[in-house]
Amino acid sequence: MPILIQLYNFPPEVRTHLTRLICLGVIPGPHGPKELDTFLEPFEDECVQLAYGVPTFDALDQLIFQLHAFDMFPHGDIVAIEKLLRIKGHNGKAPCRSCDIKAVNNPNKDADKTYYVPLTLPGRTQTLKADELNLRKHNDWEEISQKIQRASKKKDKKDIAITSGIKGMPAIGRVGSLDYGRGVPWDFMHLLFENVVQNLVMLWMGKFKGLDNGTGDFIIPKAIWIKIGDETVAAMKEIPAAFVRLLGNLAEDRTTYTAEGWGFWFMYIGPALLKGRLSDKYYKHYILLVDIMKTCIQFTISQDQLKTLGADIVTWVTGYERYVCIQVSGQ
Repeated sequence: MPILIQLYNFPPEVRTHLTRLICLGVIPGPHGPKELDTFLEPFEDECVQLAYGVPTFDALDQLIFQLHAFDMFPHGDIVAIEKLLRIKGHNGKAPCRSCDIKAVNNPNKDADKTYYVPLTLPGRTQTLKADELNLRKHNDWEEISQKIQRASKKKDKKDIAITSGIKGMPAIGRVGSLDYGRGVPWDFMHLLFENVVQNLVMLWMGKFKGLDNGTGDFIIPKAIWIKIGDETVAAMKEIPAAFVRLLGNLAEDRTTYTAEGWGFWFMYIGPALLKGRLSDKYYKHYILLVDIMKTCIQFTISQDQLKTLGADIVTWVTGYERYVCIQVSGQ
């Protein structure tokens, strides 16, 4: 697990380049760290010094000035951030680090203990509104950590953590520059390119967790998928390697589809190849997600775009449950 620093003084076009990143070190394997704060303590010590200010020489003005720097937005994959924030995470009953939505499992399958977070709970008519969820606050971590500490029994401590999704105070907190509820961005690559995108394609192929069309018509026949794959291979001959690595026929071999490959195919090749092959309402729903993803990967986003983006995400999520989840479950 490498520990890297992005400098937000650099423009967004270059701040993620390898030549602009500072590597603080690498946490060795083969397993992930159980106590991430023990590895981040030297970094946090320096954050404290930088908060007070460090005498630094300005080569341009030939002066000594006090350099201040703060840890602002911790990035990382979902598992790494779960360790950083000390939360139960994606397999818990309160899996979201941004809101306190509660997960449920399939009430009709005793053996299936996988938890999901639908807006409409199974067997209920009440639907949560995606834009009115109860968001987590920075102080939630301190309040819940105190409850856990006050609990006298180990079982009670565990129950509080399971119900709330929070196990204790985050790994970095001495300086106070972080907002635990709002200041830890989600991992776009794993969340979309290697999760939502792949799941949707598998759903359209009829290969997602044994689900079929239900009352919908979003599954594309295998013969057409093979043709889509052939057309993808043909298109790759005209696309410079600087844009994306070689992609194979995704109906027959998806080994070449890394996060980069899935993202490129979904946003730039799929819209042409799925038009007329994916039913109209599902195609429009798909294109909405493409627009959302293209906006998210821009180097800069205006306030107006941000408002539109929020509304589009809510529309897509609610549309997904209306077009897909309800239909395949037969509810």
